[in-house]
Amino acid sequence: MTRFAFKLASALLMAAPLMAGSPAMAQFAPPPDAPPKQEPKVTSRQEWLGHLQGKLNRTKRLPDELRQTLAPGSYKVMLGFTVDAAGQVSNIVVQESSGQPGLDAAAQETVGRLSPLPAFTADMGQKEQQFRLPMVFVIPEPATQEPTETQGGATGAKPAGQQ
Repeated sequence: MTRFAFKLASALLMAAPLMAGSPAMAQFAPPPDAPPKQEPKVTSRQEWLGHLQGKLNRTKRLPDELRQTLAPGSYKVMLGFTVDAAGQVSNIVVQESSGQPGLDAAAQETVGRLSPLPAFTADMGQKEQQFRLPMVFVIPEPATQEPTETQGGATGAKPAGQQ
């Protein structure tokens, strides 16, 4: 057995207890009855609104098929939704369409993924509240490529018949 093969075999033997399904690997998996991730505690309406905006920005996704089919530009969807005092989002509706049904649906799905939000703060009261939120999707211009020799770039060669 070569020295390399011996080291490889030794490494595999040492890693065997960490392979999936082994008791050693189970310690790294979250327990099946683990509570869902808790939202951070916010203390004012201003913080709550900031958290809403931040979570929205982290959650917003533009489906690849839309990115590839829509013309470059900015598309705005105006959404309305309800949040209860416990932070659950419901009644998500498109109040002003972007003109692109796929984008409108993506915006609704994004807001749906916001639940749960932090519970309302003392200065927000305990009744459910209505929110109206613009969501903007930007489709960038396609990247331009520099001309290459095969694309007719400047190579110093002249077309046939010219000197």
